[in-house]
Amino acid sequence: MVSLSGLRVINLREGDLQEVMELGHKCFPDPYPMGLLEQLYKSDPSGFMGVRIDGKLVGYLICTMRWGGVGHILSVAVDPGYRRRGVGRALIQKALERLRKEGATAVRLEARKSNLGARAFYTALGFKEERELPHYYEDGETAVLMWYTYPT
Repeated sequence: MVSLSGLRVINLREGDLQEVMELGHKCFPDPYPMGLLEQLYKSDPSGFMGVRIDGKLVGYLICTMRWGGVGHILSVAVDPGYRRRGVGRALIQKALERLRKEGATAVRLEARKSNLGARAFYTALGFKEERELPHYYEDGETAVLMWYTYPT
């Protein structure tokens, strides 16, 4: 597939949460329910980013700042028809920029142990695998905790 040029990462609004939830259902076996999305949005609206192509939400990322200068990427989803075209990379890069501006010295995320493609993708972007988190997901699957440390 050809990479999409001119991808623009936008801030999502509360009115976009239905589309976020629908995309989550396309991408994950246990997507965030609407109540959790609303709670996360109210606590940190600037952490909701997306990419639209021809008006359609094709990717989103949810991130927030935690204590001690740690950013946390909570969820990244890209519509299966738009993967490997730069959408996820654009979202991660924008999140890393935003979190650094807010004072993050490192960023964490969790990936399903079985999702080798996602783990390789995050590794290529500079994340390092730290350890496994057994029974992390609702279905009992183990997560792999990954960290990005900003260059000094």
